[in-house]
Amino acid sequence: MTRIREEEAEGKRAAEAPKTVPLWKRLAVAATAVGVVAVASIGLLQTEPVIAESDAETLYEEEMLEYVTLNNVDIEYYLTQY
Repeated sequence: MTRIREEEAEGKRAAEAPKTVPLWKRLAVAATAVGVVAVASIGLLQTEPVIAESDAETLYEEEMLEYVTLNNVDIEYYLTQY
């Protein structure tokens, strides 16, 4: 310890100052983190139905019409295939 004190007194060995991160870098990291969380939450929380209700009703009606309009040939085909 005495040797270290002597070297510091002579200027051979400078005392190291603690390393600090500048304020603007800390603010930039915080802003980036907030931005990433905001974008991710908007993407995850956005819930839209794949098919709107009016489209679902239209599809249901179209399927019913297709089912009702089967003729005897189609019915025979389905029965023989399965």
